[in-house]
Amino acid sequence: MRAFPFILIILLLLPTLGAAPVSDQGRDLRGDILITAVMPVHSSEFVIISNVGQHVHDLGGLTVTDGEGFLTIPAGTTLPPGGELVIASGKQTFLDMEGRRLLLISDMERRGSFILADRGDWVHVMDGDMVIDTFVYGDVDRLLPGWDGPPFPKLGRCSMAVRIPGVDTDTRHDWYVSVPGRSNFPVTDHLAEVHGFTFPEDGFSTIMRELLSARHSISVSLYYLDNMSVMALLADMARSGVRVDVLIEGAPVGGINERTASRLMAMAEAGCDIRLLRSADGYKRYDYMHAKYAVIDDVKVVVTSENWRTSAFESNRGWGAVSYSSSLAAFMMDLFRSDRDAERHDSHCLRTYYSYLQPQTLIPFIPELNHSVGTHMAIITPIIGPDHGDGWLKALLDDSLERAYSQQFYVQPTWVHGDNPLRWMRDAGDRGVDSRLLLDSTFMGDSQGRNTLVAASFDAWQGCQGRLWDGGRPYSLQHNKGLVIDDTAVVSSFNWVDASFQKNRELAFLIRSEVVAESFATFFQEDWSIDPYPPVAVLDWEDREYREGETVLLMANRSYDNVGIDRYLWDLTGDGIFEKEGSHLLHVAKEGVWNCTLRVVDAEGNYDDLSFMMVVEGSDDVIGLSYLPLAGACLLLAVLRVRSMLKTLKEDVTP
Repeated sequence: MRAFPFILIILLLLPTLGAAPVSDQGRDLRGDILITAVMPVHSSEFVIISNVGQHVHDLGGLTVTDGEGFLTIPAGTTLPPGGELVIASGKQTFLDMEGRRLLLISDMERRGSFILADRGDWVHVMDGDMVIDTFVYGDVDRLLPGWDGPPFPKLGRCSMAVRIPGVDTDTRHDWYVSVPGRSNFPVTDHLAEVHGFTFPEDGFSTIMRELLSARHSISVSLYYLDNMSVMALLADMARSGVRVDVLIEGAPVGGINERTASRLMAMAEAGCDIRLLRSADGYKRYDYMHAKYAVIDDVKVVVTSENWRTSAFESNRGWGAVSYSSSLAAFMMDLFRSDRDAERHDSHCLRTYYSYLQPQTLIPFIPELNHSVGTHMAIITPIIGPDHGDGWLKALLDDSLERAYSQQFYVQPTWVHGDNPLRWMRDAGDRGVDSRLLLDSTFMGDSQGRNTLVAASFDAWQGCQGRLWDGGRPYSLQHNKGLVIDDTAVVSSFNWVDASFQKNRELAFLIRSEVVAESFATFFQEDWSIDPYPPVAVLDWEDREYREGETVLLMANRSYDNVGIDRYLWDLTGDGIFEKEGSHLLHVAKEGVWNCTLRVVDAEGNYDDLSFMMVVEGSDDVIGLSYLPLAGACLLLAVLRVRSMLKTLKEDVTP
């Protein structure tokens, strides 16, 4: 009873102390109002508070504090469901402010100094004395209400911690690192006609053909562009009145050399509008602009695993696809405009950046182009990195039933452990799925033996086969990043490393079509084969005429193969059945016209067929005629067998 007057005085004073909200006293905002993003290491640091509930909430009177400074949200500040409030020290947040409300710290009632420490700090959102939500990062070693366990890791400059949507365990596992200004595109499906192709066989001619078909617009996004013919064609198209917009990575590994930059300047001088994605005072939305695609006339999309470089056109193994779909093209144009946006701090004008360089003359080369290409209907799902993470790949592999083929430039060695695409392929193999991984064996892909390690580990798992491409191909670098999973083909720019899925702008097309998937599976199996090249069948003669009863010596020993021929098969009756075998045969044909076939087969099962005709005329007296050819044929056959025996004997006695 003696405490009652004191409690009454406290209750009367509470409104003047500013500790309780101005309105909605007694509210409980926990679970609805959450900290969803924090960027501490920048001159314009910010905290984002979101309403994840189902009702409009008045945030007036809530306090945001780091323990040293206290900020009071003004009365009347409301947030609708899904709404976000950005509390920032400056306007340069790099965020897309559409749908967000900005509140500058300088305009808020504050006490103390609210500055988030680079090395580590924490943020509370409080309603009076009640902690609604907490975020802790970096070098913090104290227990704090609203947070459980170790802090989130220290953040780098222009990096922000972002809450995983729908997750609230009050631990570091609720969060991931991102960069303000990154996109958040939805996953969409599009009906399209598709034509698939491979590098180096058809990459250059396909891209040149599709660019030449443009009538009003070409939008190109690439990691690297240095092929003079492509650059000259784009310049010519711009001069002819086609709008040509280009976005390329401004700081690729090794940089852009001055010769390439001078060619890009020549394109710009011809009317191409070229922008570079480069860091601006430490700010860059994506580590690398690594996607490789073009949108043509708002109806056509070309996507490739390869850069548009001379080396890629001449010697890289890669995949590509041309898709015809206005809805897909519209989606890709939204992506292109978002990445290339001139208002973004990391989007630089090429002509300004390389103003000190003189344009280099571009010399065009137009190859012979085949305009009749077959297409097939498919459902295409564009996958955007890092927007869509790697969950799409896990879903594909988890649902696989028959095959999971993956052809990659390289794989992160640490992926032999943990939860990642290698593990998902391993799980598929355990279920009986034909799970194969083919990796590059060159010094670039297999640097420090990383691919050797991964392939050996994968090959040792139940139901899995891992292999390194042996280099005996008409191309020098396996740079592909493709997959075939059942009836889905994946043409992709994603390298199999964490950074590719988490930090780069990447693009993959999931092409759902039995026919298209089968064609890419055939491409994969040809590369998978240790010996993909068929032998060549050769006869000493072609069509010949004989008399009935005459003995014929058939010789196929001049046939050849890059490794060696394993079998010689003969169909001498034209019925499709290979009834005889051997590199040399003695054959007595009956009267008639015989359509025959020689088939030579190597150890990998590759084969070549050679068709020939034997015309055998009838005779009333062929006995005498047959002796001489038969004797000669027998003698020749005996000589050949003796030579073979001598060769074998020599090999046996050679030390």
